[in-house]
Amino acid sequence: MISSARRVTVSPGDPRSEEGRALLGASHAYLASLYPAEHNHYLSVDELAQPHIDFWIAEVDGQPRGC
Repeated sequence: MISSARRVTVSPGDPRSEEGRALLGASHAYLASLYPAEHNHYLSVDELAQPHIDFWIAEVDGQPRGC
């Protein structure tokens, strides 16, 4: 039997990191492809980095996949 189990982790991240910025950019691009600009409302990276904001990064097999 061949196992196809994947390791998924979700942990606190930094939206200013390379991974955080890449994930946010991909998210914004995807939403822009679905909705007109006036319906997309994002917090800036600096706003997401505030101490009262929780920012999490999901990884699959050690690779960032979502935030």
